[in-house]
Amino acid sequence: MVAHSSIAAQNGTPNSPRVIMTNNIGNTVPGEQGLKMMMSFNGGEAYMNNSQSIEMAFVNPKNKEVEYFDLSFLENKSPHLSGKNPESCMSCHGEYGKEPKGGAKMIFDPFGNWPRFVGGADKCNPTEDKIQELVSDRALSSLNSNKQFECLDLAKMKKQGSQFSNGNIGGFDNAAAIHMENQRARWMASLPQYDRYKYYLAGAQVCQITKLSDWIPQSIIRKNIKNLDVDASLKKEGPFSDVIEEALQDE
Repeated sequence: MVAHSSIAAQNGTPNSPRVIMTNNIGNTVPGEQGLKMMMSFNGGEAYMNNSQSIEMAFVNPKNKEVEYFDLSFLENKSPHLSGKNPESCMSCHGEYGKEPKGGAKMIFDPFGNWPRFVGGADKCNPTEDKIQELVSDRALSSLNSNKQFECLDLAKMKKQGSQFSNGNIGGFDNAAAIHMENQRARWMASLPQYDRYKYYLAGAQVCQITKLSDWIPQSIIRKNIKNLDVDASLKKEGPFSDVIEEALQDE
């Protein structure tokens, strides 16, 4: 995937794009190939952020958490590999520069909302589409002219058809969405209050229910929130997000 206008810590421009590579994701069905690793680098121009480094992320096969690393190649210095989840990565992928409970986060918008990537935006309007076409063509041209990208097998990519198209991004987006959904589920299940609101979570997810009383018997509600500090929040029959944001506080 090629980011022609990335605003990440490792940024990209049409003249010096950022390239993100992953393992062969396959069909992204849970339990099959799925997302295992990612790595990225940009065109290496002096004005770019993290222009002399490779950012890497791996999905730990045991706990399924994403682990970030930075491999830097600074001038007149030996290559340096950071430890797991360095502060430079956690400033975006963590919380307050630290690794959050449940593992580091991935940051990607839903598919169809990737306008900073080649082939990542749905049809908008003639003007926007023309801009996308121009910056995408410039970014792809840079892959051929910039020596930083000599390691890429561009001929193979072209041979496989529709290079850097929605298909690449769509497959990655599906895999990332599956991973993040599973990560949130593991985090919720690990909280000490989980048994108290798991019925509510199930009801809200399966039936789009936003009121406790629509899903949980009153006796269970009374039993499970009797000694909970967030009684007032749980008892109110407001939108799901309003209730659950307080109920999910990890005390």
